[in-house]
Order: sequence, then C-alpha cells, then structure tokens
Amino acid sequence: TRLATGMSDRERAALPAMKDLLAGMEEAQRKLFANRRQAVLVVLQGLDASGKDSMIRELSEGLDPVGFHAWSFGRPTPEEAAHDFLWRIARRLPAHGEVVFFNRSHYEALLAERMLPGASSDNRFWEARGRLIREYEQHLHASGTRIIKIWLHTSENEQRLRLLKRLDEPRKRWKFAP
Repeated sequence: TRLATGMSDRERAALPAMKDLLAGMEEAQRKLFANRRQAVLVVLQGLDASGKDSMIRELSEGLDPVGFHAWSFGRPTPEEAAHDFLWRIARRLPAHGEVVFFNRSHYEALLAERMLPGASSDNRFWEARGRLIREYEQHLHASGTRIIKIWLHTSENEQRLRLLKRLDEPRKRWKFAP
C-alpha cells in the first residue's frame, strides 16, 4: 500500500489485515449503495500533519467514486461564516447509499474556531455549540447516517518532523503555512 513507506515493522505486519479490511469496505459500500437506506460519514480529526489526507486516500482506494466523496474543512469562508456554523457541513453530508469522508469537520467550530481572533470568551457559547453538535449527530443517526469518528494522534516531535518534511518535498510544500 501507499502508506508502507515510513512504517514500523509492526505496522507493516498489519498490512495483510488492512488489505482484507479494504476488500470488506469495498463490498460493504456496494451493498450500501444498492439498498440506499443508510449513509456513512467518516470524520477524521487530528493536528496538522497527522495523516488525515493519507488515511482518506488509503481507505478509499477500493471505493466506487459514484458513491464516495471526500471534503476538507479549513478556516470558514466568508460565505460559511455568514451562516449557522453547521451549515457548511450540512451541504456535504452523504445521501443514503453514499460514503463521505470529512477531513476536519464541524468539530472545528469547537476546537480551532475558539482560538481565532475575536472568538467568544463565553463558555456558555461553546457549551451550546457542543450540545447542538450532539443533537445534530443524534438527528443524523435517527435519519440513517452512521458516523464513524477517528482522531489521528501524532506526537509533538513527529508532527514537527512531518511539517519540516513539507518544506523539503516540492509536492508537499503547498501544505506548509507558517
């Protein structure tokens, strides 16, 4: 697989199981698309350089593009900021029969946006957002969307190495921003 480079021996030993997992995902997606009663949303969160893009590439390798989409969420655009904070993700949710990956998500409204200049310092504001996210996810589940949440943890040292590597590799340099 593409991720084999830079893997530990333990991780390489898990590759056959990964191959079986990917084959199972391919078959599950076919059934999901055929019955169109449920949807799958995979939410990837992690620090910069934690491997979110790589994981999406790896996990979607055998998926049929007809029923698969991946969306990335960064700092809200002016249009997104003019709407309710859940509006930008609502537009990208999977239809029944689809699998959608989010690279970052509505959780950014609790994590990163809280650190932006001018963000509210009122804890009740952030608690209300957390409650709204929980209620929204319960609504999605009741409507047939299954949500898989994945946090990719990277040590501070590994993150530093990966960020510096972006400067050395021209094909990854676009990802680097001070």
